[in-house]
Amino acid sequence: MPCEQAARANELLDSGRSRALGANIAFGLAAGAGVLWFTGAPAEDGGRRVQVVPSVGPDQAGIVIAGRL
Repeated sequence: MPCEQAARANELLDSGRSRALGANIAFGLAAGAGVLWFTGAPAEDGGRRVQVVPSVGPDQAGIVIAGRL
């Protein structure tokens, strides 16, 4: 027998999925902007260097940012 509030539950699920998608897109844009900020035009002195390297393991995935400022 279906739940009496199944329609409301489905609406909430759809709303949550839409918000999660928006949050994921915003996070991706912010991360991309950060990478572009740190790896932008070289400084006049040429001593600054930033590297962005992907890091993948059996239970995790991410990026490593290293460099000299």
